[in-house]
Amino acid sequence: MTIELIIALAVIFLIGYLGSVILYHNPRNFSSLFFFLICASTIFWSIANYFSWLDTPNKIFWIRLVLFFASFHLLGFYLFIKNYPNENLIINKIHFLIIVSVTILIAGLTLSDKIFEKIIIKNGVQLPAPGKLMPLFSIFIVSLLISTIISAINKTKTLEAQHKKSWVFIISSLSIGYFLIILSQFIFVNVFQNVTFIPFGPLFMLPVILGMSYSILKYQALNIRIISAEVFVLFMLSLVLVQVIQSKTSLDIIINLIILSVLFFLGILLIKSVYTEVQQKEQLEQLNRIKSEFLSFASHQVKAPMAVVKGYAELIYSAIENVPDQAKDFAKKIKESVDNLLVLIEEFMDYRRIEEGKLEFNFENIEVVSLIKEIVNNFQLAAKQKKLDLTLETSLEQAIVKVDKLRFSQVIQNLIDNAIKYTPSGWVKVNISKDTNNMLIISVSDSGIGMSKEVQTKLFGEFVRDPSIKKEIRGTGLGLYIAKNIIEAHQGKIWAESEGEGKGSKFYVKIPL
Repeated sequence: MTIELIIALAVIFLIGYLGSVILYHNPRNFSSLFFFLICASTIFWSIANYFSWLDTPNKIFWIRLVLFFASFHLLGFYLFIKNYPNENLIINKIHFLIIVSVTILIAGLTLSDKIFEKIIIKNGVQLPAPGKLMPLFSIFIVSLLISTIISAINKTKTLEAQHKKSWVFIISSLSIGYFLIILSQFIFVNVFQNVTFIPFGPLFMLPVILGMSYSILKYQALNIRIISAEVFVLFMLSLVLVQVIQSKTSLDIIINLIILSVLFFLGILLIKSVYTEVQQKEQLEQLNRIKSEFLSFASHQVKAPMAVVKGYAELIYSAIENVPDQAKDFAKKIKESVDNLLVLIEEFMDYRRIEEGKLEFNFENIEVVSLIKEIVNNFQLAAKQKKLDLTLETSLEQAIVKVDKLRFSQVIQNLIDNAIKYTPSGWVKVNISKDTNNMLIISVSDSGIGMSKEVQTKLFGEFVRDPSIKKEIRGTGLGLYIAKNIIEAHQGKIWAESEGEGKGSKFYVKIPL
């Protein structure tokens, strides 16, 4: 078996498989049907092309078959470009019948002596002699090819950006493939009388078929990983099957059959594992999408009425006269509870934005020392209510840093709020300093409950909370996860240290000055 035949068989197998897969997944899709027509005609064209290269008594017959199948290949190409990516037939029916009828007529003429009359010898090479109607065939082929290219270019101009990339990919692959075909099958043969590259015609068609099939698979959302695994396994099986056919001794046949059986079994396991992995990934993506949609829906639906409740509570305890003190206390507690709930909702919304990559930032140069002083002052009342000593220490009078003011403040507020929450008695200290690498360091330390080494390793993960205080102190476990994403967006770092439970904690934020 020659290398030319092996290449032809491998390409025929691959093209046939791609055409069959796409048609199998969408049998009622006209674009898939037209692509299958391209693949089928290319397969028969490849067979005829190989035999036309051999020196056989029926050489002229095989050469005529090359043109016969080439006619239907270009018809499929034309119809595909006109119709893709639509599932239904959008081509005018009269136009469709005319182009199909003309193609059948021209293809029929290629089997007669009107297109190729006979075989002649030129410079020692057997070449077909053109017949009387060869100009007609040439006009048909060139017209069909030019019309197809014009249609493809026009469609590229009108499509949306996501589909335009697919069309540009198709046109690029078509340009490469047909350039190689024209160069090897026509220019080399007719100008240089060189037939060396004729049997490699199927190989030069691969860019065309692969480009079109990739775009179809991507557009129709067929999983390329599964199909690629199937193609790989079947291709390897085909190679081993060729070895079985070429085996000359009984021992070679047995060995190759054993290899074929093992490869078949391993191939099934590979395809099954890829399919399972893809299926699990799709299920996870669907669950994540449902989770995000639920969080978004719940957040928006709850936030609006809670704002109304908060507004009425504020009116009762601060703006309306002659309200009993007990009622004012109740209203204040309602307002505080609503504030906590709104913070939780905002955390869930930030979490969803992070998961979807939509957490936006507005960076600007901010003087952060005064900003942090203001934040610390705002927490003094909360600290006094718990009889905690909240202090700020700084070695810098000012520091200009490029940050998102709201997001950066959110992080510092979260750290101070946590320190107050998790410190039953004692102190909370906020420190601002600068290291030798011109990095600003903000630390929030406390004399609180501390944390174990196990908690420290996963503290900045999603929904992570210290199990020892879950019941006493409520929270989502998202605050530090959000803070980590915000600081990393500032090209900084956030981490925590603690000597153990009951020994306090210290949180650090480092960002470039």
